Amino acid sequence: MGARPHGLHEPRPAPRGQSASEHRDDRSPPAQSGPFDTDPAAGGVVTRPSKPAPANSFPLWGVLALPGGAIFGALIGIFVGALFGIPGIGVAIGAGLGVGIGLALLAAAIVLASAEL
Repeated sequence: MGARPHGLHEPRPAPRGQSASEHRDDRSPPAQSGPFDTDPAAGGVVTRPSKPAPANSFPLWGVLALPGGAIFGALIGIFVGALFGIPGIGVAIGAGLGVGIGLALLAAAIVLASAEL
């Protein structure tokens, strides 16, 4: 007979007590993949715990900052304007300052909410 191509070998003889048709695989089983892990002790499928979803990650004070600043600024402005004799201008200036402060607080709430992710 001629030479055998590289990589072909004679099959190993079966160990004593086994026939040639029975083949024993001593390799470890393949690793489980996917969202489920099997628990051999329990005999069932165990799911991995998921992260709890945040209830409401945006702070309430951030939601109320803009309208609260406008209302609170207008209320303070009407009293300060009344002291100087022009309550209408006091309301406008106070509401403008309140909206500005409310925007600053809203921006701080957005930064805090994005940092919690």
